[in-house]
Amino acid sequence: MANNNIEFEDWYSILNVEQDATTTQIQNAYRKLARKYHPDKNKSQEAVIMFEKISIANTTLCDENKRIIFDSQLLAKKEKKRKEQEMDNVRRKMKQDLFERENQFKKRRENDTNSKRNVEMENEQYRQNYINELKRQSQQQQQQQQYTSDEYSQESLVIKLKWKSRLAYTKDQIIDILSSYGTVDTFTMVDNSTSSYTIALATFTQLESLYQIIVRKEDLKMNFNIKIERLKGTTTDSNGGNSRSTTTTTTTTTTTTTTSSSSSSTNSNFNTTTTTKTSCNNILIDEDEEDDILSKMKNFKKNI
Repeated sequence: MANNNIEFEDWYSILNVEQDATTTQIQNAYRKLARKYHPDKNKSQEAVIMFEKISIANTTLCDENKRIIFDSQLLAKKEKKRKEQEMDNVRRKMKQDLFERENQFKKRRENDTNSKRNVEMENEQYRQNYINELKRQSQQQQQQQQYTSDEYSQESLVIKLKWKSRLAYTKDQIIDILSSYGTVDTFTMVDNSTSSYTIALATFTQLESLYQIIVRKEDLKMNFNIKIERLKGTTTDSNGGNSRSTTTTTTTTTTTTTTSSSSSSTNSNFNTTTTTKTSCNNILIDEDEEDDILSKMKNFKKNI
């Protein structure tokens, strides 16, 4: 009855012998353990259980028929355990594979999310660049329309150039510089020998040429030290109509003028106002430029 209550045990392991041990080796192992766990020497419950196990192991392994049956049972147990271990390994591998696939899926989803976010950011950047480009083109078109509108006639295609006289630019050099922007129609150097600056007026045959040089006037100033101004505007003529020309008014005041002749002497105070129309608009001139213009006006009257 006691044997039926004992679970399957590896009797070789109980006796601490190999599975191919001889009967003598098995008996010697039994005697050694019996002295340790015999009830007469060790009355603990654990000793009682252990003594019963080594007794069964000795009886089973010393009987050839019982040992053969036990060896077959032990082999079946080991085979079952091996298969269970293999199944555990398979399940463990499947679990690990599943875990890795889940991680890969999560990583791929994160990458997809990041990629989508990057694409959205790139699209937003493209959209903003497109809007900025449209604004730039619109502003450029508005500027160009400013120079090509009906408000300006051929008379308004005039620019004023000013540079330091010590640069010693010649007329041909200045025309060559301006020609890179368009065809120069006329070019006039203003006689300004008393000033440290040289002034010239140039006209173009095309509004586009004028537009190109105006929008790049900072380049001319930086590369050649030439200051560019556009002369433009609209005034009202004597008949009340609009005239695309500029009226420059120069007022000279003489406090006392005395004229002597053989017959009489006349003292008079007077103001002289000279008004000249040019093809320019709202020109701000300094004293040297004013003297130059007055001088040209006098020469012009003499020629008439």
